[in-house]
Amino acid sequence: MTTQQQGPVRRPFGELPIALVLLVAVGGIAAITLGHWRRGMFLVGLAALVAAVLRLVLRTRDAGLLVVRGRLFDVVWLVSTGVAVMILTTVVPRGTPH
Repeated sequence: MTTQQQGPVRRPFGELPIALVLLVAVGGIAAITLGHWRRGMFLVGLAALVAAVLRLVLRTRDAGLLVVRGRLFDVVWLVSTGVAVMILTTVVPRGTPH
């Protein structure tokens, strides 16, 4: 009897979904670093929404590192987090200039 060794599971998108989310988030962090905290945090919230959409439309095996729990939990958590961050960045009052 011969046993076949199987390699890692190959996904058609690889880790492209998480790479896209991280790219948006890093863009937000870069904006924050450059002094544009509202734009930066808005992009971080947007990254969570992008992750939610990708988690919703991709099969579990194709979503890669976006899979944490069940699809419903992941999508609800990511949408809630993304929307909360985006709302908070828009409602925080602007400081008065000195």
